[in-house]
Amino acid sequence: MTDAPSIIRVDYDPVRVSGRFIREHLKESSSIWERLKARFLEKNITAIVYEDEIEISWPETLDVIREFGSKASQRTLNFRFLPEGKAVEKIQDFLREIKKAREARNEITITISEEEIASRLLQLGFTKRVLKSFQLRDVQHLLSLPHGANFSVPGAGKTTVTFAIHILTRQEGQHLFVVCPKSAFPAWSHIVEECMDTNAPNNGSEQFVMLNGNEQDSAKKLRSGATRFLISYDLLVRQQSTMAAYFASTPVHLVLDESHRMKAGWGSQRGAFLLNVAALPARRDILSGTPMPQAVSDLASQLGFLWPGHGLDIQIQRGAVPKNVLGQLYVRTTKQELGLPPVSRNYYQVDMAPGQQALYGIVRNEVLRQFVNISKSQTKNIDFLLARRSVMRMLQISVNPTLALHGMAGDNLNIE
Repeated sequence: MTDAPSIIRVDYDPVRVSGRFIREHLKESSSIWERLKARFLEKNITAIVYEDEIEISWPETLDVIREFGSKASQRTLNFRFLPEGKAVEKIQDFLREIKKAREARNEITITISEEEIASRLLQLGFTKRVLKSFQLRDVQHLLSLPHGANFSVPGAGKTTVTFAIHILTRQEGQHLFVVCPKSAFPAWSHIVEECMDTNAPNNGSEQFVMLNGNEQDSAKKLRSGATRFLISYDLLVRQQSTMAAYFASTPVHLVLDESHRMKAGWGSQRGAFLLNVAALPARRDILSGTPMPQAVSDLASQLGFLWPGHGLDIQIQRGAVPKNVLGQLYVRTTKQELGLPPVSRNYYQVDMAPGQQALYGIVRNEVLRQFVNISKSQTKNIDFLLARRSVMRMLQISVNPTLALHGMAGDNLNIE
């Protein structure tokens, strides 16, 4: 006679954005319980472990459910997950997303034609900018996914495509929240006036509110009634409690522009925070022309954010080919598709101003003095970092002497 399966209740904590596994049979040993604890230790996952309760981040909770939650696994290990309260709906949504993502990896089911997209955008006040053919194609593809990755090259209009997706998918009361480096603020700040009619319905011409103050100021703006926000990655990390509470209480379309900025994942504050809140937004989109700037592994955390609990990040970490992992879950417009004319370069010689030339000469002579007498036998004593910095400093003086002077304050040039 088979023993009754152990029951592991699953609970969701919206305040801590975490999940709890609670073992019901307090005195019975359970192989699944030991496996869970061993898994967290092996993967170095932050977890609060008691004798009969384990608390971890919600994305990690979803990952455990994906890994052990199949009927076959539960039958083999003689246990059963029993979601309770808010966890029921959360897990149901997650399972629906997994099913849709697995289907979409192999083949996208188009839900709207390009003609319908253009027509709906006009009706919604998106009248000032006409999408190019490759942009329409990307919008059509991404609309067929609950969350999207746009890895198009710079100049392909990722900002325009993402804003169009927001206009087309926006539900009543939903906010658009964009996280990006400060260099991308101008593009997002101007996108509304460049695309939307001033009389667009449903307040479609609403401008972005920039979050750039202290935490109290950001909280006030988030409660102001505005629905479009811009924030830098650095400020997001410094205001985690306010941002987590906002994502947990508000339906948000969250966009990560230059998403490779979170490539360090759990190893950085920005990556850890974004991964922890990944399951909260109603829709997520990541944008990057260079999603793998240094290594294939850079993509793992971005996929962990876009599809929390799906295991795509784990596949990348195990060495799987990114294209095979992603399948049809992304779009990418190439340079060839942009139809750009051949590059024409013209070079002009520009003389330095007298003061700039004098500064350049002083720094050059000092650098030469420091390194010219180093013989080959002394190569091991060369400060290569200092040498590299000196060369970069000379290039800076050639281009922007003011910037170079600010940087030279910390250099060890020993100029006499």
